[in-house]
Amino acid sequence: MNADRDTRRLILKSARDLIYSRSYSEVGVAAICERAGIKKGSFYHFFPSKRDLTLAVIDEFFVELKQQIFNRPLPPICHHYSACCGWWSLVICSRKRSPRLSARP
Repeated sequence: MNADRDTRRLILKSARDLIYSRSYSEVGVAAICERAGIKKGSFYHFFPSKRDLTLAVIDEFFVELKQQIFNRPLPPICHHYSACCGWWSLVICSRKRSPRLSARP
C-alpha cells in the first residue's frame, strides 16, 4: 500500500509542478507521466482523467493551506484585547483634546 500512496503523491506533485510552471491547458497526461517516471496505466489507476487529477491537486493545496493557517499557535487573546483597548483609548482621548476631531458633521 505504501507504493500506491507514494506513486499517487508523485503524480500529484508532478502535476502540480507542471501546471504551476506552465498552465493547465499546456500540460497533458503524457507530460505528467514522464515527469513522475510512470506509465499511463499507473496514472489512470489513480485518476480517471486529467480533470480528476487537477481537482485532487487543488484539494491537496487547500489541505496544506488549512494546516499552515490552523496549526500555527495563536498569540494570547489578552494581547490583542489590550492592544485594541489601548488604540480605542488613544482615539477617545484624541477626540476629547481636539475640538476639530470631536465635532460631528
